This record gives sequence, structure tokens and C-alpha cells, in this order.
Amino acid sequence: SQIVDMLRGVLAEEATRGIRLAQCLFGPTDAGLRAALCAVGFSEIAELLYMECSSAPKTHGTNSNDHSETAKAAWITYSAQVHEHLAALILETYREILDCPGLSGLRDIEDIIAGHKSAGIFRPERWLICLQSGSPVACILLGESPLRSALEVVYMGVHPSSRGQGLGKLLLAKALEIAHAQGIERVTLAVDARNAPALAIYRRFGFETCYQRTAMICPLHVTTHAT
Repeated sequence: SQIVDMLRGVLAEEATRGIRLAQCLFGPTDAGLRAALCAVGFSEIAELLYMECSSAPKTHGTNSNDHSETAKAAWITYSAQVHEHLAALILETYREILDCPGLSGLRDIEDIIAGHKSAGIFRPERWLICLQSGSPVACILLGESPLRSALEVVYMGVHPSSRGQGLGKLLLAKALEIAHAQGIERVTLAVDARNAPALAIYRRFGFETCYQRTAMICPLHVTTHAT
């Protein structure tokens, strides 16, 4: 079909420019697009649920200890000086990850961080690393929407050795606290529909699903031409 031919042409052109990975998001009614993407080598990695909630304090979860625990945590904000520490932490959080595990190993960490920075308005003080006993154990990266009063949870992750200790709730409580303190009305995020533990936490904090998208990827291989 014309769509398939067009997609093949675009992917071939991007491959010659050194692009290594193509990604696509589309809605549940776009069956024709899904078929075309599959025909040119895309594969599905996740059904993503896009969720949001109010930053008002009453929606910060059902446990009144969330705020007190957040206050006790040690936090450092992103800077050039901690860039390598954050990069190493993010890579650790990808181990046995339940959100889009099919992406693991397909992207360079510097590409990942650059992509996170480009998600909305980047401010380094909204990228936080959580410390326990002086060691990085979790992170949450927030980006501000340029279109409305909302902070997006661009990425949050917990080191495998620190999972199961309530750090996910701690990170979310911090995000909502920041949004409320800065007069930002909503907090948004996207989650793999198969990630039941994360979904349970998000719903506890009052997040509700707004819409759904299918995520597909296609690794590209750079081709060279003889002259």
C-alpha cells in the first residue's frame, strides 16, 4: 500500500542519518496504521495508559504518613556534577523493569536522558535523586507541560535492591508536593498497562486513566552504499 511504501522510505532515510530506533504511538481505533507498521518491521512493546490527578493535598494518597516520610528523605537535584550518578542509577532501575521491558538495551543512556530532558519544559531542580544512607536508591524526573498547568512524571525508578520499601509512594508524594507548592494543578504520567504494582500505587494516589495508546518500535540498521 502507499502507507507501507511511505513508511519504508522514511525509515530508510532515517537509517542513513544514523537514527537507530523508530517509535510510534497510536490510539485503539487505528487498526490500519498498526497493520502498516507491522508490515515494515515495527513490533508492539506496550499498551500505555495515560493517567493524571489533581495536585491538591487531599488526593495525595490514603496514608497520612506519605508526607512525613517524604520530609525525612534525603534528596539531591540534578546538575552536571551528579549526571554520571543519575545515569548509573537509571540503568540500574531498568533491571527487571515492568514498564516497557522491550525497550531495555535498545537505547544509549545519554540518548535516554536527552529524551527525558526534551519532554516538556526541563528544569533541573525538578529532577530528583532520593538517597538512603548517602547512596542513590531512586529517582523521579518531572517535566512541565507547555500547554497547560501540569507536571509530567517523565520517569521514576527504584534501584532493584531497594524495591518493596515504599519508595514508589515516596516519589509520587514528592511529585505532588512539588506541583502543589508551585501552583501547578495536575500531575500526569504514562504506565504500561501490564505493570500492576505501579497501577495500584497510582490509583491509590488518585490517578485516573484519561486515554490509552499502543507503543511500537522498530530498530533501524544503518546501510552504506558503495560509490
